[in-house]
Amino acid sequence: MRAFLSRIYHSKPYLPIKYQPSKGVKVELVENARKHGLRVGLYYNLRDRHEPGGNSKWGPSQSYVENYMLPQMKELIQLYEPVYLWSDGAGHARDDTWHSQEIVAWYYSWAENHGREVLVNDRWGSNHRIMRVSENKAHGDVWTPEHQTMKGIVDHKWESAETSQMLPRRSAWAYKPSAEFKSRENVMRVFLDIVSKGGNLLFNIGPKADGSIPGPAQQLLLTLGDWLEVNGEAIYGTEPRGNQQQTDAHKLVFPDWAGGKRKWMWEQVVEEAENEGPVYFTVKGPYTYAIHYGWPGENLVLHNIVAEPKSAIRMLGVDENLTWWQRGDDLIIQTPAVQSCDYAYSFKIKRAQH
Repeated sequence: MRAFLSRIYHSKPYLPIKYQPSKGVKVELVENARKHGLRVGLYYNLRDRHEPGGNSKWGPSQSYVENYMLPQMKELIQLYEPVYLWSDGAGHARDDTWHSQEIVAWYYSWAENHGREVLVNDRWGSNHRIMRVSENKAHGDVWTPEHQTMKGIVDHKWESAETSQMLPRRSAWAYKPSAEFKSRENVMRVFLDIVSKGGNLLFNIGPKADGSIPGPAQQLLLTLGDWLEVNGEAIYGTEPRGNQQQTDAHKLVFPDWAGGKRKWMWEQVVEEAENEGPVYFTVKGPYTYAIHYGWPGENLVLHNIVAEPKSAIRMLGVDENLTWWQRGDDLIIQTPAVQSCDYAYSFKIKRAQH
């Protein structure tokens, strides 16, 4: 897991003092994140509406890039030593306009000289972002579709950028008192769908002006955290089940323009997750984890899974070997009398060795 640090304005107080965190607060955030085992990433919006020449979606001035943006990015990297450089805001400008190859090469060299393993995302120019080009043209160590998910498994690291709040027909990245929070049920289901396809859920929380996290946002985080306390074994360090590879241009779930009416992205992401369920699979070593959204009832029937004969099958969070039997390629598991958590239930199965 990781914490993201937004860019820091060192020289100009663009916001009122009560809204502007000090540099000391940022350092404290980084230190506490690392103290609790989190790796720190740096989010950097290439455009800067406060700087001359830095806020056009069609492209910045070269003076802005060379004299402001590049020096600031290097300063932040050296100061906070992020393991992940997450660029955003390239707009319609190509990567050469932003000098993206220059800064990414500098970052890789800095990491090599300091013995670090680092990542960059794909948002360095309009000609390389996965949301705008096919996968053979998308660059970056990690693809970052926004409010979108994959139709299947892709042979590349990816994460879906999602928010906790939504306005009519769009999401809200910053806290807005009038915005509705997404439901815990939908967030959990989308999380399971993304992970089962080898992706990561990047889940944004917008704090209030005083720095506090709104109550409903806390509940969303606690819901995911409580579930992972029980079921983390089925998530961390796992891979998607099967070896399906990407064959078409790309498998992003795009907005539905049928009939001339746009279907909101979040609705489609939730719909995709529902269609893929109710069982989501992950794999680690000889084990398959079948994660069933909702309680499966007295028996869980899994198709096209053959368990190792006489092996133990367990539901995570329950210290009990479960009764199971094989019916051809169908595996039937008798569920325990108690439920270990809420929302979804993970069954650990040792696969038969062929």
